[in-house]
Amino acid sequence: MIVVKDNSFMGIIQELLSIHNECDACLNSLLSEYTSIINENLSKKRYRERIDLLCKKYNVSFRINDLERAIEDTKNLRKKALKTMLDPCDIEVLSLKLEDSMETMLFILRAISDSDSNIVIKLF
Repeated sequence: MIVVKDNSFMGIIQELLSIHNECDACLNSLLSEYTSIINENLSKKRYRERIDLLCKKYNVSFRINDLERAIEDTKNLRKKALKTMLDPCDIEVLSLKLEDSMETMLFILRAISDSDSNIVIKLF
């Protein structure tokens, strides 16, 4: 159950925007660190070590080789989250984890987009 501290649809939208902004900041930080690793011209072994640490830091649940795909999937998820705010029935949820805020966002998006879902969003 997601609890939103507002009794209107705008409260849900504001909560989604807040979560989106957290995810956006996390992604920008991840991209910045990833870019700096690439620009360092490290040996393959050192590169893999640094990327592995980066994956652990951001809790990216992909293999090292798939980090770029994970970043691209996150960009797509952000676009879909914004689109969902305009049309809650049009969403394809991706299985990417970036911190707890991403899981919360995915949960909210699933609740909004699945008409057969028994998930309840409680407003107060």
